[in-house]
Amino acid sequence: MQEPAIREPEVLATWNRPDAGCVHPWVRWTVLVGCVITVAIALGGAHAIWMLDRESITVDRFWFTNALGIGLAVALVAVATPRGPASRFVRLAVALPIAHAIVLVIAWRAWVHYTPQLPEVHDAAPFARALPIPLVVGALAASYLVIARVVGRRRRGEWIHALAILALVHLLLAGLWLPIAARIWWQEWMWTRAQLVLVDPPLLAFVLLPPLMLAIAFTVLVIQRPEVVRRAIPLLATLAIVLAIGSLFTRLGAPEGPALVYGNFTHVVLATGLVAALSVLALGVVIATRMRRARRALARSTTNRSGVILRDPDDETDAIACVVTHWLRGPRVLMRSFVVETTEGPLHVPSAELVLPVPCATTVLGAGEAVVVLRHGDRVTVGGFVEPPSGHPFRETATPLPGSDGLLVTTETLDRYGFANLAHAIWRPCIAYLIIVTAVALPALAGLMR
Repeated sequence: MQEPAIREPEVLATWNRPDAGCVHPWVRWTVLVGCVITVAIALGGAHAIWMLDRESITVDRFWFTNALGIGLAVALVAVATPRGPASRFVRLAVALPIAHAIVLVIAWRAWVHYTPQLPEVHDAAPFARALPIPLVVGALAASYLVIARVVGRRRRGEWIHALAILALVHLLLAGLWLPIAARIWWQEWMWTRAQLVLVDPPLLAFVLLPPLMLAIAFTVLVIQRPEVVRRAIPLLATLAIVLAIGSLFTRLGAPEGPALVYGNFTHVVLATGLVAALSVLALGVVIATRMRRARRALARSTTNRSGVILRDPDDETDAIACVVTHWLRGPRVLMRSFVVETTEGPLHVPSAELVLPVPCATTVLGAGEAVVVLRHGDRVTVGGFVEPPSGHPFRETATPLPGSDGLLVTTETLDRYGFANLAHAIWRPCIAYLIIVTAVALPALAGLMR
């Protein structure tokens, strides 16, 4: 397997890159544009609902049309304002999927309430009536979980990364494939039986299955053969751009028939977006929970061993590095076996879970790069051992036995891990989510310009 390019933090500081903890200018602009679009959609959606049903709405117009947008804007400012170890753009990137999830849930509630009052919209979406958003969200979430568990079963903890990758890639492919599929499928004779055609099983399979199958195949490659994906990044990026351009131009010139098919499946794209946002947030929750459990296990353990990492004369590289494979997942730990010199003697550590904050320097790494977090000569504490059996003949001098949950390694001072560590772990998937949402939204907006 191709080894990542390991970077020393001191070397990164001398290169033409942002300071550790900061992000590149294009990331800042992506986050700012995402904030503006999020607030604008909240304001525009509330205004559109007011115009549709203003006579039956008893709430004051100003608060009805502006409360959600103002609330989101205030929340985003509150996230960005405080100073901290994490860049404000990193914090905003993590906050935006939460904001999008809130907006999508409100949009769904508005759809359920107001669609029966709009006969044309109601009749144009028979599939949305047959399979409403809650059922789509539940089916997608259950499917993603099963697939992620199967794909990530070979490596501990990989299932949650597989879940986020699958959800993000499926959102991109489903959103960009829908306009093209609608244009290919629709024929003029279908106007006479549009209500039946729009829920025809072959159409459902043609629209829904290709994106899901490709997303599953890509997720399998990313988790099990990351070096293959890393080498194919230029080709994959080119194909994604071509697909996005094709989807955009297909929607720009779409006649009413394909537009009808597109509208019939819009709720599926919205549900996929909601599940993608929740999957990225679930990645953060699982990482934070896992880190908290590891810290508690180390703090409570009575069998921890402390010492200094010995240098291996046959290995000139450092022991542990935090690896960034690509933008669809958080950092992955690359660990080589090492030996710790303890007061009880040398302790061989073949592998262990790293219990350390995600380095700020990971914000300036590129795909396939890694930053050193533990070096030879560093003092560490290794935990996760169990006492030898009571009948062991050399119980007092026996080599400590690793527990069933594996070993844990950290520095001797267990620092507290707050929101900054969580943000550094998942901000890249959050940026990928923002880019994907923008790519999917452009064809939808283009259709409104007909």
